Amino acid sequence: MLCVVSINTLRDCAVNMYLQHEDWSADVRGSPSDLALLELSEPVEFNDYIQPACLPAYTNEEFTPHDQCWISGWGDTKGKCKLSKLNSVLISLLEQQSS
Repeated sequence: MLCVVSINTLRDCAVNMYLQHEDWSADVRGSPSDLALLELSEPVEFNDYIQPACLPAYTNEEFTPHDQCWISGWGDTKGKCKLSKLNSVLISLLEQQSS
C-alpha cells in the first residue's frame, strides 16, 4: 500500500492486519458496508495527507436524528467528482424508518 507523505512524496506502508466489514460484497455497487480498518506495520507521521480516523470512544455510543457527522470516500459520485480524489461532506443523520 502507498502512503502519501507529502504532496510529492509517496512511500510503501506495509499492512499488518485489516478488518473488512462482514457484509461487504464486491458484487454490490455502492455497498453501504464498503468499510475496512487497517493496522500499519509502523507509525506514520500525521500531516495534511495522513490523519487519524475518529471512532466512537465506546461501543454503546448513541447518535440521534439531526446529529451531524462527516462521511468520506472515493465512491460513485455519478460523475460529479473525480474518483481519484477523496471526497467528504458533513451530513445530518436521519431517523431510521421501520418497515
